[in-house]
Amino acid sequence: MGWLNPGALWALPVAFIPIVIHLLRTHHATRVSFPSVRFVQPSRTAAVRMRMPSDILLMLLRVAIVAFGVGALAGPIVLTGGRVAAWNSRTARAVVVDVSDSMRAADGSGRPPEAAAAEAAAAELRTATYGRRIDARDLAEGLARASAWLAASPPARREIVVISDLQRGAVGGSRPPVIPDGMGLRFIPVGRRAQSTTFAGTRLLGADNVAVREQSIEATAETTAVVTQSRTGAEAAGLRLIAPAGADQSVARLLRAVAIAGAPGGAADQPIVIEFAGAPPGAISVSPVRPGWMLRTVLRLLDDPAVSSTSPASASGSEGAGDVPWTTLAMTPDNRPLLRAAASGSELLLDVGAPADGLFAAEVVRAALVARLDPAIYDEHEVGRLDDALLTALTRQPGPVTRDTWRTADSSDARWLWLVALVLLGAEQWLRERSARQRHQEAVRAAA
Repeated sequence: MGWLNPGALWALPVAFIPIVIHLLRTHHATRVSFPSVRFVQPSRTAAVRMRMPSDILLMLLRVAIVAFGVGALAGPIVLTGGRVAAWNSRTARAVVVDVSDSMRAADGSGRPPEAAAAEAAAAELRTATYGRRIDARDLAEGLARASAWLAASPPARREIVVISDLQRGAVGGSRPPVIPDGMGLRFIPVGRRAQSTTFAGTRLLGADNVAVREQSIEATAETTAVVTQSRTGAEAAGLRLIAPAGADQSVARLLRAVAIAGAPGGAADQPIVIEFAGAPPGAISVSPVRPGWMLRTVLRLLDDPAVSSTSPASASGSEGAGDVPWTTLAMTPDNRPLLRAAASGSELLLDVGAPADGLFAAEVVRAALVARLDPAIYDEHEVGRLDDALLTALTRQPGPVTRDTWRTADSSDARWLWLVALVLLGAEQWLRERSARQRHQEAVRAAA
């Protein structure tokens, strides 16, 4: 036996209130008429005093009514074999539906996979006792939400159904799903994957004598081919470098080296400003790095090993290591900020404590341009599906319901306690009326 709301049992002392009331209740004496009080000795009486209750049965009934009411509020549940069998006959199913971009692209049948996914999800939910659809662009995140919902669902066989085009890398690999023991997991593939796909890649940085190049990527289930095509003109849109006076040649060489290395170009809607050591002070207002693309770029820069491991000998560092609103990303050996970030209007400002003609400056420019891009930008173009062997290894049947799952039950046996309390309340009413009739009859006889 268990209690769904055991905190209510702390109210059991309330059952003693009828006892206190009966002990302190004012007793009304019966009026008896007789001719003289001459021989009656005077005495003092108290209006309220402790007396042994004369109607013990009525008092016990009232105590029982309160006790059964408190027990009903605590939500008792008796774990019988029949109840556990009824739980095992039910199903709680969380349907995780992939709503990523690849689900909206028409497949070989001319129908987007999301349409088939909606039909499959509706069919799965119709056959479940408790069901919930969970839309997720990331299957790992959707599986976590489904596990949390099932853990709090009423006792039943618990199962997660994943409906997706099951692109390679969606689950498993470096992100294996963590499903609690006892929960089932099943996959329903939808859509037809094309044998190959071609899409535009990244526009690469252009500089002096290095043309802007645009990538065209062709992907199959086994191979990926990248073709670059030069475009007329050199540009560095979305990237601005600030260096000391007379360092124009150094900046040009830096941009050329970064462009030859194949760094991606900037973007006008995500502008980056990089200021090198010795640059003249300007009227640039700075503020803390803003959430969104700026913050994501800074976090990726922190993970770039080329930036964190490079320690230029000519670096002098910047003043104000702990100054707000700067965020320090790299330090010199003498604990001066080598690279720090802040926001300047709509631009991400990187302050480099090294000259523009060094290797570290080139690494910062390259790393900033790479960090601006989302590493998962091409995931939705994946052609390959998850291997059947992996899906088979991840699939499992829901386990049977055990007695330990009673804590999430949606009903209890409180109704029986309420029923007993109502019966006792009726008995208390009958007994109270009976006592009143007897007192009335005694008064009538005494008056006669």
